[in-house]
Amino acid sequence: MAIPEHVYDNTRMSEGDPRSIRTMTAVQNAAVQLLETAGWDSVHVKGICQCAGISRSTFYQHFQEPWQPITRHLQEAFAREFPSLLDGTAHLEPEELLLSGKPLSFPLFVHMESCRSIYVPVFADLRGGMIRQHLVEQITQLSRAHHEPLRRISPHRVDADLVARYLAGGLVAAAGWWILQEPRDTPAAMAYWFSRIAAPGLLQTMGLDSLLAE
Repeated sequence: MAIPEHVYDNTRMSEGDPRSIRTMTAVQNAAVQLLETAGWDSVHVKGICQCAGISRSTFYQHFQEPWQPITRHLQEAFAREFPSLLDGTAHLEPEELLLSGKPLSFPLFVHMESCRSIYVPVFADLRGGMIRQHLVEQITQLSRAHHEPLRRISPHRVDADLVARYLAGGLVAAAGWWILQEPRDTPAAMAYWFSRIAAPGLLQTMGLDSLLAE
């Protein structure tokens, strides 16, 4: 499975152009810095351009909205942290419901912990809604792809998109609640508890109840 495409339009970006890459990085870093240090009130095109040292026209060559560089930054961070989850080299073990020895939800909790200074304002403020929605879309793609081994052995025909969106929505909601807590459980503990909650319903729906006893 390839890394999920960014769900906003970035077709005008020249990925192979070093100058374009440097500009993209500067814009992303500026948007993240403003969010972390001054909050959502500072995350606007004018502020990002001033912080990154670029013109508005340059910004609009790569993005349409000021929250999009933050989404891009988070997606790239996730890809660096868990490349095997995105390139198809990690596979779900149906008998144990584990991916590389961990629950499928584990990478998200680890990623959010590592980027907590960004995710706290994303989940604490309504203005983070678009970033949250894009996170749900990304997790939906991952869920649909990595639960394919279960669908192959399932005696029931279950809509893959329905299952993936249900799990992704629940996972992102749980992770968003968790990242705002202080103190909070470890990523491993949260992944364990989320799996304990989600796995029974998933397996029963797919007619794979026998895996619950294993």
